[in-house]
Parts: sequence; structure tokens; C-alpha cells
Amino acid sequence: TSQVDSGSNVFLHGLLGNGKNLKTLAKRFGGGILVDLRGHGQSISTARTGRNTFEECAKDVLISTQDYQVSTIIGHSFGGRVALECAMQHANSESNKIQTTWLLDTVPGQAHDSVEQVLHAVEAVGDLGQYKTRAQVSKLLEEQNLDKSLSQWLTSSMTTDSNGYMMWGFDVDMVKDILPHFGTQDFFGKLRHLVLSEDTVSRVHLVRGGKNSAWSIDTLSQLHELSLNSD
Repeated sequence: TSQVDSGSNVFLHGLLGNGKNLKTLAKRFGGGILVDLRGHGQSISTARTGRNTFEECAKDVLISTQDYQVSTIIGHSFGGRVALECAMQHANSESNKIQTTWLLDTVPGQAHDSVEQVLHAVEAVGDLGQYKTRAQVSKLLEEQNLDKSLSQWLTSSMTTDSNGYMMWGFDVDMVKDILPHFGTQDFFGKLRHLVLSEDTVSRVHLVRGGKNSAWSIDTLSQLHELSLNSD
């Protein structure tokens, strides 16, 4: 984790990214803690317990931020899934400190098909032991039919090993492990509990990305109905 000013806000990045992706957003919120989620960024080398699930990712976050006075948690996409679990775990504990949860473009249901495409391209590139620049790896990803902007974004989080060769900024096996959990997470059940239960004090804000075509009419209808019931 890294901190930008205040430690009352926690920011959780999207799949294949890292905490630095939300640095600009964190400053707009007045600062906060930028977390590298399980299998991403600096957390790749951190020993993990349990299975690779949203629940375990949430436990990682709560443990790594337990020394801060956290009141708000903000998650983007995959990070929103984990933020939802963090809010649930706090709601079921005696020390409910999380007062506000932001889910930024966090679409319920299966992970987007583009994630599988990216993983296929990453695995097709194979061993990185002969590449020492991001530009080399980005070109290889483009050859696997990923567009240039996505290829450059994926390589922007890469690091180097002790010999100077490039390394991915995420654990491919961990990402493959957690993908099935996108479809099985009880997103609406957890959201309803947080929004409607009298036992919880957390407010939930869900922000839809206007250009994200994954938002179905059915999903938006359910969210609209839930928002009306919460008033």
C-alpha cells in the first residue's frame, strides 16, 4: 500500500492494474490509501492465505489498513467487488468503521470477455526473459490483436527482475483463479443487505461508466428499484 495525504479513504484498483492507477482520483477525494490488491503490483510478492476469492481479497485489505481510521472505501470495477466485500465484513463485525462505499463502474455478473482476450495474449507472449523494455512487450501484445492503448496500459505497470528483464505487474494465475468468482458473487444480495438493513450504517454510491456497454437494461432496472426502496 501507499498513502496520499489522508488515511481515511481506501482506494481499490481494477483487474490487472495497481494502486497508482487511482492516484489522481485519490487527490480529488482529499487523499487516501492506495492498495495493491492480491496478485497485483507490490502484493504479487506478498504471502497469501486462503483461496483467491473476493472475500479473501477483502480480508487482505482490512488487515493492511487496520492501523488507519478508515471511513470510506472506493473501488473501481474489480476493486468495487472487493470494496463491497469489505463493507459486508465490516457490517457483520462489532467495529463498523466504514461509513461510505463507492462502487465505480462495478458491473455485476461475469467478467467482461476482454479479460479472457488479454490473458490469452499475455500467455501467448510467453517467457519475458529476453525482453528489457516495455516497448518490446507492448509490440508483442499488439501482435496478439490487442489495441495499442491497452497494450501500453498493461505494460505501464511492469517491473524488472534482478537481471533487468521485464515482469508482468500482475499474477496471471491469481487472475485466472478469481475470474469464475465474478459470476458467482451475490452482488445484489450483498448490496441489498448494506442498503436496506437497519443494522448497517454504510452508505453505498454506485457510479456507472457512461461508455461501458456492459451495463444491461435488467441490471440498471434492478439498481433503480433498489435505490427507490432505500429512500
